[in-house]
Amino acid sequence: MCDEFYKKLEELRKQNALFVEATVVRREVPSSGKSGDKAIIDRFGDMTGWIGGGCVKGIALKEAEDAMKTGKARLVRIGTSSSAEKQDGVVEYKMTCMSEGTVEIFLEPVLPAPHLVVIGKTLIAKALVQIAKAAGYRVTAVAPDAKPTTFERVDELITQMNLERVKISAASSIVICTQGENDEEALEMVL
Repeated sequence: MCDEFYKKLEELRKQNALFVEATVVRREVPSSGKSGDKAIIDRFGDMTGWIGGGCVKGIALKEAEDAMKTGKARLVRIGTSSSAEKQDGVVEYKMTCMSEGTVEIFLEPVLPAPHLVVIGKTLIAKALVQIAKAAGYRVTAVAPDAKPTTFERVDELITQMNLERVKISAASSIVICTQGENDEEALEMVL
């Protein structure tokens, strides 16, 4: 496995990015992909690593895109089927290269952690931050005049009533826990 693969893996995890990890789990010769070969496919369709040549790559990219959309892993078999019956959970393709080999690739989407933005510094806000962190969320707290000790284990602390620097995505949820302190300002900002 090359350093480039592990560098890309670390980079995408730090970015909390969506990607697919592809692993060759089985092969029948002749095929260029070998059991244990790995690649990462990012949301732009860029592949880092090796799972096989051009005949395999195009299919892997197509299936990786679908895996990222659905969030579901899949086993992809490219080659000749070993049985006449279709197997549940296996996506099959004919090998389009001259070789008569078979490659099976497990494609596992790595989804970004869900993101919770908590606005306010009330006891409810503090409890919600703790619960969200325990549940695996990436948490941003937005509270005017908050100090680093106001919240336990918050990933990002914004000390002004401002969401401009907060990266909000489809994986983000926002909860306003101001309890009478800047309620309207918080609602306007979120809207």
